[in-house]
Parts: sequence; structure tokens; C-alpha cells
Amino acid sequence: MRVRGGRTPGTDTTGYPLSAIRTLAWDDLYANLYVATAGFLAIAIGAGPFRRGERWAWYAIAVFVLAGAATGLLDYLSWGGWFTFLFLGLPPLLGLALATRRYFPRAQAVPLRGARGQRGAVGIPAEPWPAQPPHAQRPLPPSSR
Repeated sequence: MRVRGGRTPGTDTTGYPLSAIRTLAWDDLYANLYVATAGFLAIAIGAGPFRRGERWAWYAIAVFVLAGAATGLLDYLSWGGWFTFLFLGLPPLLGLALATRRYFPRAQAVPLRGARGQRGAVGIPAEPWPAQPPHAQRPLPPSSR
């Protein structure tokens, strides 16, 4: 594509040796491959383990989210570009925050009974074993009543 003046848009490489231009081209290729690989990895984690609710996947996605937020913040600090944070930082942070309750549910209170067996008093748990989370359902031992 030619523009006004007969020049092709892109990086002006006049005055640079061919070896330096070749090195810059390979560096650009490696950087693009790195970003593409990281993107495919994030999609694979998000489409599989993250949707199944595996906790390690939340941490893995958090790494990508924090990297995007840090990139946006550094762009803002270096040249004042707020839109990088708006698109790379804020939506992923909000999405991760919305998914937090699913991966880190609040602990359920265990009802207690007193020394004579009355419920609600401080002392012994009302059940012999605490309730298991849904992903670790095991048969409870028979009660000794």
C-alpha cells in the first residue's frame, strides 16, 4: 500500500544495517508468538477447568488478569493512556471479582450443643462430623445415639 509521497507506512529503517533489521523482525516475531501462546493457554484454562470450578484455575486466570492490569497501569503511568487499563485491566478484574464467591465460598457455621445435649449452647458440635463440601461427598459414619 502506497501513501502520499510514495513511501510505504511502517518503521523507517534507513541508516540501519540489515542485521539489526533482521534482529528486530525476529524479536517482534518471538514477542507475538509469546502473546499468542499465552492467549491460547488462557482460553484453554478458561474453557475447561475454570468453568468446572477448579480452584487452581482461578489462580491461573488471576495471573493473566493481574498482568493485563499491570500493563494498563504501566501504560497509564508512562504516557497517560487510560484506555489500555479500561480494556485490558478493568473488565478482567471485574469478571474475576464476580467469580470469587464461586471459588471461595463463605464458611458455614456448625451448630453446637452443650454438655447435656441441648442444641445452641457452646461446646460440642451438633453433628459428629462436619458437613462435607459437595465435591467431596463421602458417606458419614453411623451416629452413636
